[in-house]
Amino acid sequence: MKSACQCRASSSSRMTKRRRGLAWLLPGAGLALVPKCPACLAAWMAVAFGAGITPGTASTLHSGLIALCAGPPVLYIAYLVFRRHFFSRPPQPDSHSRSS
Repeated sequence: MKSACQCRASSSSRMTKRRRGLAWLLPGAGLALVPKCPACLAAWMAVAFGAGITPGTASTLHSGLIALCAGPPVLYIAYLVFRRHFFSRPPQPDSHSRSS
């Protein structure tokens, strides 16, 4: 006999998978939408807000946006590598290669 909890668990696991996918999609979309040069970013800001920014500010803002979009996936991959390397189970001795 199935309980109602199992149905909720499968529904919540689907939502978790969607959230994970969205968490990877957003930084990638952000990187795709960030202009390739600080001058283009300054032009976008001028068009969007009606006020220009200096090239130094545009360069700093551009670097910050790149770090903001690229940082989370890089940190997550580093976390996975660290977890797998340091917290994996040690290899078990082979019982068949024991010599008597």
